[in-house]
Amino acid sequence: MLEKRDELQLTIEEQTAKVAAIKQRQQDEEPEARKMQAYVDELGHELRLLHKTGVELHKKLEAKKAEAAGVEEQINRVQLATTAAQQDIAKLTSQIVRSPDRMKKEISDMSLALASEKQSVIDTERRSRELTAKADLLQKTDKV
Repeated sequence: MLEKRDELQLTIEEQTAKVAAIKQRQQDEEPEARKMQAYVDELGHELRLLHKTGVELHKKLEAKKAEAAGVEEQINRVQLATTAAQQDIAKLTSQIVRSPDRMKKEISDMSLALASEKQSVIDTERRSRELTAKADLLQKTDKV
């Protein structure tokens, strides 16, 4: 039993030495561990800042996308209005009088031609009445 006790005592001493070595190593590594923990804390803070910045940038990106969609919609409306205006211009271009003086002369010439035609019709109607009157007179004289 003594042997067992000595053996246990030796095991306890070995374990105690291991514990002491571990404690000594912890003490030796503690400054480095503190530095590392401070570095980890600093990186965590930096990561939170970067995450916050990323969220803000994402919001700005979404706002820019919405703005771009609005601008694109405005561009489409303007293009449609421009196309409609160009079509109206094409329709109205044919109605524009290119040479107003020439047009006035043509109207004046047509007015003169119309007056001449009216006079010709009046003369023809008068001549027709005269001929009708003579024909009636001839018929009356033939019957007599």
